[in-house]
Amino acid sequence: MIDQMRGGNSFTNMFSEDHNIRYLAKQLEYLEKSIALFLLDFFTSIYANISKSKAVLFDKRSKSKLFELLTLKAKVNVKVLSMAWNTTHPS
Repeated sequence: MIDQMRGGNSFTNMFSEDHNIRYLAKQLEYLEKSIALFLLDFFTSIYANISKSKAVLFDKRSKSKLFELLTLKAKVNVKVLSMAWNTTHPS
């Protein structure tokens, strides 16, 4: 906390300085379409991978499971998932 209150902190300066970011209407339209395409592709991938996530590893020491999430292409600890995954019958 003390280090963040000192002057010259690059992290604080990045978020505290005024930024004059202005976009042209054409740039905003391009960003809007890019985001729409990304989200469409992402949610299509989620729909295609329904019920394909699975437990891939069980650590006996910590008694936790790792789940493979195909859409995110990641293996995550069950403890970071929503409560539905922490039941005896995961979704």
